[in-house]
Amino acid sequence: MKNKFLFAIIVLVSFASVFTSCKDDDDNPPVVDFKIDKYAILLGDSFNLQSNVTNKDGASFQWTVNGEILSNEENFTFTPTEGGLYTVNLKVTNGDGQDSKEYKLTVDDYSFGTYFVVEGAFSGGNGQLAFISRNGIFADSVYYKVNKKHMGNILQDMDIYNGKIYLVSQNGAKEGGQGKIVVADSKTLAFDKVISSPELDDASFWAQHIVVVNENKAYVQYTDTYEQNSGIKVLDLSTGSLASDPIAGTFGKFGVEGASKLRMLDTDDFVYAACGEKLVKINKSTDELEASLNFGNQIKGVTKDKDGKIKLILAGEYTGSITDFNTPATLISNPGVVFVNENLSVSKDLDLGNDIDFSVMAWNPSIGLTYSPSLTNLYFWNEGSVYSYDYSAERLDKIVNIADEEDLDGYVLSGYLGATEDVLYIGAVGDAYSKTKIFGYNIKEGGRLSLANLGYDRDKDGKIDNYYYLGTGPLSGVYFTRDF
Repeated sequence: MKNKFLFAIIVLVSFASVFTSCKDDDDNPPVVDFKIDKYAILLGDSFNLQSNVTNKDGASFQWTVNGEILSNEENFTFTPTEGGLYTVNLKVTNGDGQDSKEYKLTVDDYSFGTYFVVEGAFSGGNGQLAFISRNGIFADSVYYKVNKKHMGNILQDMDIYNGKIYLVSQNGAKEGGQGKIVVADSKTLAFDKVISSPELDDASFWAQHIVVVNENKAYVQYTDTYEQNSGIKVLDLSTGSLASDPIAGTFGKFGVEGASKLRMLDTDDFVYAACGEKLVKINKSTDELEASLNFGNQIKGVTKDKDGKIKLILAGEYTGSITDFNTPATLISNPGVVFVNENLSVSKDLDLGNDIDFSVMAWNPSIGLTYSPSLTNLYFWNEGSVYSYDYSAERLDKIVNIADEEDLDGYVLSGYLGATEDVLYIGAVGDAYSKTKIFGYNIKEGGRLSLANLGYDRDKDGKIDNYYYLGTGPLSGVYFTRDF
C-alpha cells in the first residue's frame, strides 16, 4: 500500500513538471523598445515616439514622462511645454508578463543661446528670428513656429529685459506682421503683447534700435521716412506713447548730428549712443544727456570689450559730403580704435592703418562691430572682408575674404557679427538682398567652420552645408542671450 501511494506521488509530480514545462514553452511576454526621431529639440517642437514591441498582440501600452502617465496608445507624440531633461518610459503588459524601456530626452528653451535677427524684404516679406540653443540645435523662423504669426517688416533690433524679449521692426505691420514693437516671453517666445500708439505706428516713424530701461520705459533710436533726420525718444512701454520731443542732443540730420543707425550700448546707469561724429551718454534716471564727446570723425560702431570697457571704431577724416551722391566723401586719414572711459574721456587712440577705407555715407554707418568674450579682439567687416583687431597687440588681420568663398559668390557682408570663445558668426546677403547665409569662422585655429562642427543637423538630403540658409532678406545682427 505504501509503495502504491509513493508511486502515485511520483506520477503526479512528473505530470506537474511536464505541464509547467509546456506552459513555460508557450509564454510570450513583450520585449519593449521604441524609436525616437531625435533626442534633443527646441521648445515648441515635438518628439515622435514609435513603439517597437515584440509579442504586442493583446498588450496594453503605458507612456510616462517624468513619472506621469500621458498616453496609452501604441505610439506617442510628446510636445513639451517647458525646457529641461525628460525621462520617457514605455511599459507594455500582456497576459504573459511585462517589459519597459526608457530614454532621456532634452528640451532646450530660448533662455540661453544665439539669435540671428533677419530683416525681411522691404516689400513682400516680414522679418524672422533664427536660433542656436545651448546644445547646438539650430532652427529658423522660431517666433513664427511658436506663435503662427510674423513680428513685423524690416526687423532691426532686439533687447531682453526681465524675462521678456522686445523685437523692433522698422515698418511694423506693413506686410501683415503684428507691429513695430512686439513683446514675447524670453524662455518660450510665446507672444505677450504689441506696444502700440498712433505716434509709434505712424508710417513716418522708423524705429531701428531699442534699449529697455525698465518695465515701463525704453529708448528708441529712430529716423523719419527715408532717413532724413534721426534721434532717440523715450517710449512709455505701458501705454505705447512716445515723448513729444527727442532726447536733447540726439536729434538732427541722419548720421550727421542725429542718432546713427547703430546699436546703443546699455550699462547699469547710462546708455551710450553714436550721433554721427559724437558719442552721447544718457542718464537712465533723468533721460537727459550726462555728457557728449565729438571726435570729428564718424563713429562706425560702439561696443564693450571682454572686460566691459567701451571701445569705438572711427572712420578717417574726409572731404566732401556724406549725404550727397553728387559730391561723395573722400577719406584723407586712417580709421582708428578709441578706448573711452565711462566719463567719456579718451584713454587710448589707436591707428588702424591705411588698408581700410570705411564708407562714411550717412545711410551706411555699420561695420558689424562686435567683441570677443575671452580675447582682446574686436571683429568688424569692411566691403568684402572681415577683420580681427587685437587691441592689446595692436595687430590688424584680415581673416575672411568673401570673394574666396565659392558658395558665397554674388553675396555681400551684412549685419552685426557675433563671437563666442570659439566661433565668429558672419552674415552675407545675396540674390537681390533677399537671401541670407550665416557661416562660422574658427577663432582659435583660423579658417571657415563646417556647420557639422557647430552642431547643425543634416538637411533633408542628408547634406551638411557650410552655412545656415535664411531666405528672408539681409541679416540685422547676431545676438547672444549672455549680453542681456
